[in-house]
Amino acid sequence: MSRVLVLLALVLAACDAGPIDSAALADVPLTPGISLVEVEGDDGPVRFTLSVPDGLAEGPRVPLVVALHWSGAVTPFYSETFLRVLAEPGLARLGAIVVAPDRPGREWDSPESEALVLALTEAAVAAWPVDPRRVAVTGYSQGGFGTWSTLAAAPDRFSAGIAMAAYPITDGAGRPVYVIHGTDDELYAAFDTERAVERLASAGHPVVYAPAEGLTHPEPAAYVPALQEAARWLADDVW
Repeated sequence: MSRVLVLLALVLAACDAGPIDSAALADVPLTPGISLVEVEGDDGPVRFTLSVPDGLAEGPRVPLVVALHWSGAVTPFYSETFLRVLAEPGLARLGAIVVAPDRPGREWDSPESEALVLALTEAAVAAWPVDPRRVAVTGYSQGGFGTWSTLAAAPDRFSAGIAMAAYPITDGAGRPVYVIHGTDDELYAAFDTERAVERLASAGHPVVYAPAEGLTHPEPAAYVPALQEAARWLADDVW
């Protein structure tokens, strides 16, 4: 896969990233494969890793998946590893544009991070050949918590979510959510996630629980088969 660094901003100093609009994404080359992209946001540079499917120019509008990385000290293009080892191979069957932003705040469920995720999603739908009816969010660990908070913050924008290695922190605002959790997760107990999902399901929320047998927390690449099954659910049962 190609590895293209697209520099649309000249300011590379470290600072907080702010929301962006569609004009910031209009000139981003939608080259098939994985690219590293930087655009100028309201408060500084916004960086994300982008996966573009083959045949985009010739085909109809495609789905969009916003992918939220795990926790850690965010360095430029921190999202790349997450996209390469988990999100891109796990979601490949969807033929979707997958955009994985670098987290701007301390947590994905902070107002700052939620504002960026929503602004980036809206800008991508407006600027790229995206089907607005097929927009989803996914994330692993801290990004899994961000999946739940993003759905709650903007249920009208996202059709569904896939939360991995994280227990529910909202009810998903009624959006369908596919929950994957390693049964041997030593950081967030699968038992807690399973019980929380059961409570949501009993309250009528459209949620699916898929235990990943034997998986621990620090092995996200091993989640690829489970995410592939979640992608099947998204394509066949939701979209």
